[in-house]
Amino acid sequence: MASVQVTNQLTATDKEIPTPNKFDGSARTRAKDYLLKVDLVNQPISIDLFKDLSIGFDPYVQVFQVPKNSTGANVADTSGLLVAEDDDSGTNQNPKIPGFGTQYSNGASNPLTSVPGVDYVVRVTSFRELNQLPRPFTLQVSTPSGNVTLNDV
Repeated sequence: MASVQVTNQLTATDKEIPTPNKFDGSARTRAKDYLLKVDLVNQPISIDLFKDLSIGFDPYVQVFQVPKNSTGANVADTSGLLVAEDDDSGTNQNPKIPGFGTQYSNGASNPLTSVPGVDYVVRVTSFRELNQLPRPFTLQVSTPSGNVTLNDV
């Protein structure tokens, strides 16, 4: 199994985006993007996002397909295709892909599977507006075989 893990936090200097919660109106939140590269095709991709249990926030994860070897701070927003997102499918209401509540879109398979010619951007954000920062998290991505890398965008 190939696995990579990043521990970080959402801060006031991170990208500001609309919340994924459709009922929040014009509410905004913060997001960190990570470029995910999977070296083998047809590998199921597992993504877990864990919050610090002592701090209350509702973490959310989104996955975008981007053209292979894409770069730039806004690559998910300019050339990304949203393929999966999740709010509470993991333990302690943490996001998990694949999970019972994972939403797949734009032709993505269930489970999310690596395809040729693309990389992925994994976006860590919150479902609702963040009133306090920073918000620590741990992001873990794994596949059954091959190598995976996860780098700041």
